[in-house]
Amino acid sequence: MWGWVGWTAVIPQWYHSGMAMTLRTTQQHDDAIARLAEREGISKNEAVLRAVERADQALSIDEDVMAAYARASVEYREALDRLGSV
Repeated sequence: MWGWVGWTAVIPQWYHSGMAMTLRTTQQHDDAIARLAEREGISKNEAVLRAVERADQALSIDEDVMAAYARASVEYREALDRLGSV
């Protein structure tokens, strides 16, 4: 149920899961979204979702690469030090 606690609205938990959101953009962003949608033959909504998914995947890959580098630099520290002194 909706309600108020003091001056703060109490919003039920179900409202936050699966509900739509409004995306406010500048005209430039809207134009870019429209171009993406046109190029891919999809709706603007789908273009935004795909762009978010691509960005999330790219960041995830970057994090995986950095974690692998950190592991390798510890495991092969001695060899890397020798290579650096050649």
